[in-house]
Amino acid sequence: MASTVRRLPQLPSVAEIIRLYGLSAKSELSQNFLLDLNITRRIARCLNPHLRDSTVIEVGPGPGSLTTALLQEGAGRVIAVETDRRFRPPLSLLMDAALPRLSVVWGDILQVDEAYEPPPRASRSRDHELAGCAWAATH
Repeated sequence: MASTVRRLPQLPSVAEIIRLYGLSAKSELSQNFLLDLNITRRIARCLNPHLRDSTVIEVGPGPGSLTTALLQEGAGRVIAVETDRRFRPPLSLLMDAALPRLSVVWGDILQVDEAYEPPPRASRSRDHELAGCAWAATH
């Protein structure tokens, strides 16, 4: 039986969130914000059918543009790991809208609690396929 994707309620755009909270990308953290929802949706769609009902670990979600696309395209669960606490308000807003499908872990991905057990890592060939998918979606 195919699962149905629960739609997220209407949220402010990423550009509106950035403006509302006065956020800017920090080059020392290698931050870049994807504002074009067409690109983030294309990246998320590239993952289908693997995305449906899967758990996705997103490192550095920032204001949540890719996070939103992953949820809208049917990810069963997204675990977002973010070190920059400036993103707490927008990610909290998104988490409230997407509970229980989104959780945010605050900290450095390299120092996440060892008790947290992520799902098994994808095969190396799958990693390359996903990287190619992300590149293709932006070109």
